Amino acid sequence: MRYLVRTLIVVCLSLLLGLAAQEWTLFVQGLPMGGGLRAMLTVLPLLAVGSGCAAWLADHPELG
Repeated sequence: MRYLVRTLIVVCLSLLLGLAAQEWTLFVQGLPMGGGLRAMLTVLPLLAVGSGCAAWLADHPELG
């Protein structure tokens, strides 16, 4: 049962992060700035969140 709850949490977190990434990208695309800065603002937060998720999953190998 504990494995099922953790798996459900990971799936919900993944869906939430996917939605947040999409909304963040749309927000940054609407900002009036150059392409390089826009790309950096789009990619860096997503890399930080992805790295944090990867580190968390590395600490919990039973989740995948």
